[in-house]
Amino acid sequence: MGGGVSKAPYESIEAALADGKTQEEIDAWQAANNNTKDDNNNAENDTVESNNNGEENGGDGGGPDWMAMFAHKGDYEAQKEKFGPAPDCTNPTEGWYWYGQDGQHGPELKPEIDEAKLNVADRPADVFYVHPTTYVGDLWNMPIAEKACHQSTNYYIHHEASVFNGSCRLFIPKFRQSVIAGMGFPDEGKLTTELAYLDIKKAFEYYLTNENKGRPFILASHSQGSLYTMRLMLEFIEGKELFSRFVACYGLASWAPLSLFQGDTAVFKQIKLCQGPQKIGCYISWNCEHPDTAKQHDETKDSKEPGDWYPQMGHKMMEENVWRIAHGEPIVCTNPFTWMSNQNDEAYPSEEWMGMLNLLNGSTLTTDDEEVKDMDTMMSLLFTPNATIQLKKLVKMTPDEFNAKFSDESTKFKCVVNMKSGDLQLVALPVEIAGSSIQSYEHMNFLLFWFNIRNNVAARIKKFLEKEV
Repeated sequence: MGGGVSKAPYESIEAALADGKTQEEIDAWQAANNNTKDDNNNAENDTVESNNNGEENGGDGGGPDWMAMFAHKGDYEAQKEKFGPAPDCTNPTEGWYWYGQDGQHGPELKPEIDEAKLNVADRPADVFYVHPTTYVGDLWNMPIAEKACHQSTNYYIHHEASVFNGSCRLFIPKFRQSVIAGMGFPDEGKLTTELAYLDIKKAFEYYLTNENKGRPFILASHSQGSLYTMRLMLEFIEGKELFSRFVACYGLASWAPLSLFQGDTAVFKQIKLCQGPQKIGCYISWNCEHPDTAKQHDETKDSKEPGDWYPQMGHKMMEENVWRIAHGEPIVCTNPFTWMSNQNDEAYPSEEWMGMLNLLNGSTLTTDDEEVKDMDTMMSLLFTPNATIQLKKLVKMTPDEFNAKFSDESTKFKCVVNMKSGDLQLVALPVEIAGSSIQSYEHMNFLLFWFNIRNNVAARIKKFLEKEV
């Protein structure tokens, strides 16, 4: 789940028709989101308390209500008291999902094929990780007490942050995240992400003061979380002493305009785009897309029209009321096989694909210990309030096993940087693995390259430590 934006955030079918949309357009949007015509006809404005009364397995209402999910949430100012207090980052239990401790579960899971991982005391670096959007409720910002998206949040934290546990202590803060609809409404989105960032900033400052103690560190994030790691880089690292301890930022699905790092309007001069597998002090990002979707993005870039698939408020700069958004220009894209950003892939050596993290077929279970067997089911559960899913283990799908899923035996997995849009353009993936919707492959960003990322993190930290000797 993430900062990507639905193409039709209507409150109801009637509202869409009143806005001039044809029934064919509505049907096409709903089909792309695995929805049906009548799913949103009776949407209710539930409170946090009523959201906690979901069905034991399937969650509230038997599935996601896509149109209500992306609808406007009402007056922001009138809701502010309902957002509740900020998390207490001085309390490792209450203010953090994970606070540097050792373990064998959650984000400390390791792949079954790996040898024993280092104890946290022996890991040479830290990672400060910010999770993607998981809140799909009725408020603009999620109260920390909200439980309806608890399992979805854990799903992302456990399989994404765990990629770093081979080399890093893990620090994962709680925050009053923006609701997913906040990504589609620029005025409210600026408010929702500002509140969330204040929580993240406070946690990062607490980590620096109490835990860092001169250690090398990585920033890591996905989607909405990458809005906030970008701001941390601007406020705390770029041009500051802290840069000397900064290994890299893996800010996946940030939709960051390329001009933030290049040209006359660049705001990052010290932090560079990643241009190699062992570069340090650099920025790494990508967002996976189906080739047909990437083609549509190209056409939008050519037209100079605003795109509707990335956060509509853009990225907050250090100046008051200055936001930058990737209208009419490419986003930052690093190829995780070459670790080169926004470059012609054919000009650089490519490392071997190590396979995908397979969270299906026994890795992820429902409350009844039923296996989640395909990505459509997984995504439906993740977007359904109170749906219960539990990640039990990390399993590798080898490249040969993955490629055997293609209906055409000659098709093999590959990815290229689309130079016009900045998408990481993939081949069309098997539906079982990626789901039937091609509107976005964002949910595949970590899964497809999990093992390559893990190796790269270790190599990059090793290079950093060699620099210090």
